[in-house]
Parts: sequence; structure tokens; C-alpha cells
Amino acid sequence: HISANGSPDAAVALAGPATGFDVPLSWSPDGAHLVVRSFEGSSAANPGPSHVIVVGPVGDRQQVSALSDVLVIGWLE
Repeated sequence: HISANGSPDAAVALAGPATGFDVPLSWSPDGAHLVVRSFEGSSAANPGPSHVIVVGPVGDRQQVSALSDVLVIGWLE
């Protein structure tokens, strides 16, 4: 479970990728979306390629870039 905007009362379970693992990066200002770096490998010791993904409120996943080198993503209000 991940706490939205740091509130333990707002903890939600988000599905991970079919393979690999996610590392959370940033919540959207409204707390509805989470940006993660999604790794294709099996562990932190063997992470494999990564992509930046936006996870939506119902678990939908949108890849931001096909490249692994995206370092910063921000939100516009």
C-alpha cells in the first residue's frame, strides 16, 4: 500500500507491472496519479532497463518515454 500525499488514511493498493518492479517518484498535486520508474529486471541488484510511467487512479499505466534516461517529470496546474 502507498499513502497518497503522505496521509496514512489515504493508503491505496496499486498494482505493479506484470514483470519487474516500480519505484515511486512523485504524486500529482491532486493525489490522483503517481509517477514511478518501472524497472524490467527482477531486483534492485539486477534492475534492467527502466521507463517512467504514470499510474492512474484505477491502475492504468501510461509510459511517458521509451527511453530510460528521463530524469525529471513535473506537474502543471
